Amino acid sequence: MMKKNSYIILPLAVIVLVVTVAFSVSANEKNNGKANGVVKTIEKTIDKLTKWEDKDFKFNEQDFNQGNVPETLNVGPKGHTRITAGKVTAIASSTVTVTVWKMNFTVHKMPDTKVLARGGGNSTFESIKVGDVVDVSGVLDSEKPMFIHADVVHNRSTVSAEREREVSRLRAQIQELLEKLNKLLGKATPPSSSELKIGDRIITTATVNVTTDPLTDPAVVVGSQATSTVGTIISGPRVVSGVKWWEINFDSGADGYASGGHLKQN
Repeated sequence: MMKKNSYIILPLAVIVLVVTVAFSVSANEKNNGKANGVVKTIEKTIDKLTKWEDKDFKFNEQDFNQGNVPETLNVGPKGHTRITAGKVTAIASSTVTVTVWKMNFTVHKMPDTKVLARGGGNSTFESIKVGDVVDVSGVLDSEKPMFIHADVVHNRSTVSAEREREVSRLRAQIQELLEKLNKLLGKATPPSSSELKIGDRIITTATVNVTTDPLTDPAVVVGSQATSTVGTIISGPRVVSGVKWWEINFDSGADGYASGGHLKQN
């Protein structure tokens, strides 16, 4: 059974609101048809968001078929090595130390090393940090002990910028639909991240990627911040595909742009 990502948990309040609205629509005969149509659209959007929540990543099953097995080490012919669920314990300029079964392996970034993020999409070797959980496929060096030249590094602790943008877009779409529905029913609209402004102290509501300016093509992920990390909005928003991105000076760790869909006032 596929493991769900805590990264994209839909707020319970939204689901409760949708269910409540579905039962209260009949009370407003004038807007009954329109409201029913909006409710159906919201349900479809929630279904899309749920599918993204369930979309866990397995890369190249033939070459890396142990990718979903926790803490595994395989060494095959000619030194081909596969690590799953190893923990990053140290970082250098072109290498990271990955610990699996109390053994420390130095993982070397090659010019053609492919770095992938959780849920699919590309990431960068430079965005890997101590504490991340990674899968590694590569070849042992013939002279240096426990030194792996990496072909693929799959960072389970980082989501791709593309995935975060899509989730944020779906959340923004749900918020807009709720506002439309509330107008039809004469109800107040719940607060959203659109109320954020420069100077606000914020706290993250999920693990977020921190990127360079999202208006650049492509934006580069410079790091990530865990749930409940605090910081200050220093500029923004940048609007990309309907999603607002704010530049955040976090109290610690990487600084840069983060999706407003995962921020709230602190």
